[in-house]
Amino acid sequence: MVRTGLPGRLEHFVAYAGSAAVAMAGYGMSRGGFQIIGGFGAYAGLLEYLQHFSSGRHPSIADFAASALGALCGGLASAILMHRRLPV
Repeated sequence: MVRTGLPGRLEHFVAYAGSAAVAMAGYGMSRGGFQIIGGFGAYAGLLEYLQHFSSGRHPSIADFAASALGALCGGLASAILMHRRLPV
């Protein structure tokens, strides 16, 4: 199945980076960044684990790592941009 033409792990990275960035921007500094990034990391792990129960699918540590790294990078990038925009 071809979705975007990008490698699958890059799709994982981009999807989680974008999702974490939007969540960080939406919650702002009111919610801990560690909770948001950690939540996306836990979600990525859960989705990979649940692939055991879907025929034709298998979990991958590399896919989990790409997703978790994407969440970390997107969350940190959003936090840095928000920090720079806040009045000092």
